Amino acid sequence: MGQKQDLEKLSLMNDATYQTELKAKAGDAESQYACYMLYETGAAVPKNEKKALAYLRQAAAQDYMQSRQILASYEAYKKTKAATKK
Repeated sequence: MGQKQDLEKLSLMNDATYQTELKAKAGDAESQYACYMLYETGAAVPKNEKKALAYLRQAAAQDYMQSRQILASYEAYKKTKAATKK
């Protein structure tokens, strides 16, 4: 791919990411989950575990199933990790 095509692709990714985040902030659970994935993996945005977890919790609070399952696993891991430190 040429530099112009790379820039066009990056621009489209940024726009899609921006639109997804706007929907997430407006309360769309599916977009909140998508933002969790973006921030958790660092795909198209800088990796940010704090933001990822916030979006995951928002989606889970709306009973978005994938978010609830991941959050439950995360909480169980966190408890196990805390217990092994004692």
